[in-house]
Amino acid sequence: MSRLPIRVRLTLGFAAAMAVVLAAVGLFVYQRVARELLGSVDQTLIGQAREESSSGKVDTDTGSGRTLAQRFDPQGRMRNSQPSGQPPLVGRQVLAEANAGQRVWLNSRLPGRKGEWRVLAQPASSGSGVAVLARSLAARNESLDHLRHELFIFLPLA
Repeated sequence: MSRLPIRVRLTLGFAAAMAVVLAAVGLFVYQRVARELLGSVDQTLIGQAREESSSGKVDTDTGSGRTLAQRFDPQGRMRNSQPSGQPPLVGRQVLAEANAGQRVWLNSRLPGRKGEWRVLAQPASSGSGVAVLARSLAARNESLDHLRHELFIFLPLA
């Protein structure tokens, strides 16, 4: 390395420093977008949980994806499912936490469904049981995949 002219060494050092800075910026943008997209899914689930609590039904076909909804009684027995015939979205431990008054968030794979889902379990507003809603993360994951490809293609060009 000491045989290289000073201009080449400075250029290589600057290029390495810029590569690190651009990689850090790309990682920051990716993480920020991922967090905001998940926050959008969470806000949709919270709104639908309010709707379910007040009317007992959820509009499961909103514009940005399908939502699954279930209501459990305080003993953990399923009382209602949209769509009907869906196996329970959460286990007894999550139901117990929600019955204790906690809002529980999960990212999980659901039986009989493709991909990863965001699941919200919370006490029903009537105080009698638990409302569980789930929304597919497929659109979020697809958006992040596109962003990742764009970052890998365009950041090195910068």
